[in-house]
Amino acid sequence: MKTLEETYQESLKKIEEAGTITEITSEILRITEALKKTELKNWSADQVSRAITTLAVLRVNLGAQMADASSYYDFAYLSRKIRYASEWKPTKDALSKTLQRATVQDVDSAITEKIADDQVREIELKHLADKLKVIYDSTETLITALQSRLGVLKQERAESRY
Repeated sequence: MKTLEETYQESLKKIEEAGTITEITSEILRITEALKKTELKNWSADQVSRAITTLAVLRVNLGAQMADASSYYDFAYLSRKIRYASEWKPTKDALSKTLQRATVQDVDSAITEKIADDQVREIELKHLADKLKVIYDSTETLITALQSRLGVLKQERAESRY
């Protein structure tokens, strides 16, 4: 059986391999890195405006990916629950033949072993959906900060005319 760390690292690897999501998040991170490398005060209003527009478009695409990832996780959860329920009676019957009396814990343990891979996959899907949600929410914060900076630049431009 894999360790917790191995399972987590595999989950991270699968997230990185998720093509479109990587493209979208990479572009968001590229803009974030550009902001870190240069002082935002050195950006022109046009550069700030373009960054806002780019982030807004990326956020829409990320939102669609996030919704798909969340739905996929929900399907995995439901599928696991259905599989667990459908395994209950056959597992109980099989255990009753080998044990004097199969307890709920015995049946639960046997089913949990059978569906362990389903549970790991479900957790990986939740990890992906959660990661996308964090990036999605953070992008909104970034857009808000850039809009605030754009407002300051507009105000400075207006004041410089007088």
